[in-house]
Amino acid sequence: RSLSELWNRRLGYDPRNVLTVRVCLPPRGAYSGPETLAFFARIVDFTQHLRGVLTVDQAYPLPLLRSPAADVYSADQSISLSVKPTARVQQISRTYLSHMKVPLLEGRSFLDNEDCAAANAPASVNQSLARRFWPDRSPIGRRISTEMRPGRFYSIVGVSGDVVDAPSDDGAPPTIYTCEQNNLAFLVVRTEKDPYG
Repeated sequence: RSLSELWNRRLGYDPRNVLTVRVCLPPRGAYSGPETLAFFARIVDFTQHLRGVLTVDQAYPLPLLRSPAADVYSADQSISLSVKPTARVQQISRTYLSHMKVPLLEGRSFLDNEDCAAANAPASVNQSLARRFWPDRSPIGRRISTEMRPGRFYSIVGVSGDVVDAPSDDGAPPTIYTCEQNNLAFLVVRTEKDPYG
């Protein structure tokens, strides 16, 4: 039942000709910080030059892979809800949303020269989060933090369309997108033809 429901649902992104590969590095040791970034950069560069490959991105977690929600805090206390606000956090490469054809509804995408590890790093949020946390105002420019990185605030630069997180969900969960990278990621590769064909 879930598969048939999913097949007939609008996912919020274009899954056609997309292949995903999980890459997991040791949590400590040779691959940490700059070494991790360099390792993934080499993989992305190599994959981009393979015949039939259109785009290559990184993401963790992927849509349809449920991840626990994290508590969310605003720098200016502008989030006013009767229950503690929570959101799903997804770490993505700068071009992931556009390459997956997730519509940009407000603001802008991540820029190539932005420091994703800075103290006030950029973040994008989905429409569900924007409507729930700031129903009567724009979230652009708001600063938020999560329990995953206590004390570290992100500046919201864009609002994207909602992406289905599970076949049984009524709507998309509030989601924060950051352009950070860690030791665990999926390569998301879009090809000219069906990669399984």
